[in-house]
Amino acid sequence: MFKSFRVVLFLILLQITDTIAQKRDSTWVLAKNKNDIELYARFPEESRFKEVKATCVFAAQIPDLVETVLDVESYPDWVSNIKEAGTLKKVGEHEYINYYIADFPWPLKDRDVVLNTILVQEEDSKSVRHYFKAGIEIPLQYALQYEMRAGNRFSVNAQFGVLTNPHNDAILFTLESFGVDEKTIRLIENAFQFGLIVDLGGHYHFGKNYIGVYGQWINLTAADTPFELVESYFGISFPTPPFSPGFVPEVSLQSELFQLGLLYGRRFSFKNHPAIEIHTEFAVSKNLGSRSKLSSDNIEVDFVNNQVDNELDDIFSDYAYIPTINIFFVYQFGN
Repeated sequence: MFKSFRVVLFLILLQITDTIAQKRDSTWVLAKNKNDIELYARFPEESRFKEVKATCVFAAQIPDLVETVLDVESYPDWVSNIKEAGTLKKVGEHEYINYYIADFPWPLKDRDVVLNTILVQEEDSKSVRHYFKAGIEIPLQYALQYEMRAGNRFSVNAQFGVLTNPHNDAILFTLESFGVDEKTIRLIENAFQFGLIVDLGGHYHFGKNYIGVYGQWINLTAADTPFELVESYFGISFPTPPFSPGFVPEVSLQSELFQLGLLYGRRFSFKNHPAIEIHTEFAVSKNLGSRSKLSSDNIEVDFVNNQVDNELDDIFSDYAYIPTINIFFVYQFGN
C-alpha cells in the first residue's frame, strides 16, 4: 500500500514538474489587473524562481518619483507590511543594494530580503520639459522666467525683471547695511527708483532641491540727481552758462551693474496638479563691475564721467552684495 502511494505521489510530482517546465519562457503573462495596476509573471529558463513585475501610471513628475523610490528609509511609512528598510550600499549612480524586513502576522516569523535595485529611464521619457515662472525676488525685483530642463539633472533659464517700489528702498537699505555711506546713498538713490534686470543661469537638480549659478545685468535708468550733491561728492564745479533767476540745472545719473550669483532652491509640488509647483530660493550675488555716467541737457558733464564711473565702480565692487529670497509660481507645459 505504501509503495503504491509513493509511486502515485512520484507520478503526480513528475507531471507537475513537467507542466512547469513546459511553461518556462521569457514571455510576460498578465496574472492580475486591479486598481489600474497590472501584475505580470514569467518563468525564465535559466532561473529556478518565478519573476514578477507590476506596471502602473502615476500623475507625477519623474524627479518626484525618483526621489520617492530612493528614499528607502521612508518605506515603512507607506509600503504595506514593510517593517524596516534601508540602503546597504550604493553600487553606481543608478544602482543600489537595499534591505527590507516584512512584517508577517503571528504565528509566522518576519521575513527579510536583500534586493539589487537598478533605476532605468526609457529614452522616450527624457524629452525636454519647459517651465514658465512668475514671482518676486525680495528685495530686488518682480520677475518672469523661462526654464528648459533636459533630463533629470540640468536646466537652463532666462529671466526678465523690473526694479521698482518697494524694492528700490529695500535694496538701498541692503547696500547701506553692507557699508555704503549715507552720502553715496543720497547720490545713487534716485537712479535706483526704476530699473530693468536680465538674468541668465543654470541649475543642477537633486530630488526636490536644486542649486544654481546665474549672471545678472541691472540697468538703472537715468534719474535726476541734485546738482549741488554731484559737485560736492566728486569735488568739481560744472561750467554753467547764465540761467534765468531761480533756474537749477538738471543732472541725471545712470548705472549698469554686472552681478554673478549662487542660489539654492526647493520645489513644492501639488499631488492633484503635477504641472503646478511653488519654488522657493535663497540667492546672493556679487558685483563684478559696473558702468556709470552723468547726462544733462543744460550743462557740460562729459569731462567728469570717467571720474564718476571709476569711483562708483569701486563702491559697487566693494559693497554691491545682493541677497534675495525668491518665491515663484511655476507651470510646466509642453512635454
